[in-house]
Amino acid sequence: VDAMDMAIDQVLATSGKHLAVPELTIFGYSGGGVIAALLARRRSDITWLVTIAAPLDVAGWTQLHGVDAISTGYSTEALGRQLDSISQVHITGAEDKTVPPEIVRNFVTELSGKNASVIIESGFTHYCCWAENWLKFLEYIHPRK
Repeated sequence: VDAMDMAIDQVLATSGKHLAVPELTIFGYSGGGVIAALLARRRSDITWLVTIAAPLDVAGWTQLHGVDAISTGYSTEALGRQLDSISQVHITGAEDKTVPPEIVRNFVTELSGKNASVIIESGFTHYCCWAENWLKFLEYIHPRK
């Protein structure tokens, strides 16, 4: 998370001379969605968080799969509260057995619900169909007029 945070700062410092970047939208897939959420919690310039098939309820995810707990440094409830002011879309696959929709819903349930939504894509698994449909996901946050 520290490395990604520094990388964003470096890109903004380099491109900031040419571009005005008042706000950022950050995307994360699977475990990258957890990293994106942790970055969004840390940075004040991230206004949209979009996760795809992300196990944000890490404790629920490890319990579901019967694996040892992963130390993340946060509780689902605490992270949810810290992200409550950021607009969020959490996209999950209806057929995803790796990160089932209920794991994503568990996380969003911890939020007040004002700024977060869950979208369940029919026919999608943890690996199928994300890359070829990425433009569709942009529509969820920036609809064409």
